[in-house]
Amino acid sequence: MKDIIIILGVIIGVVLFIVGKKSQTYKYLKIIGVIIIVVCLGIEISPDFIRGFMNGLQGK
Repeated sequence: MKDIIIILGVIIGVVLFIVGKKSQTYKYLKIIGVIIIVVCLGIEISPDFIRGFMNGLQGK
């Protein structure tokens, strides 16, 4: 379920980014799209990154 939400978030972020890039009146959509993409990728990558970082510090 988490993977589906992240994939949908990335797709929506890309759509908002493209609309914001092509539109003259909705420039803020580009920024919102980038933020959504970064948040979704951060949710996906951060648990593994933090776990690996902690294991490396503990010498495991």
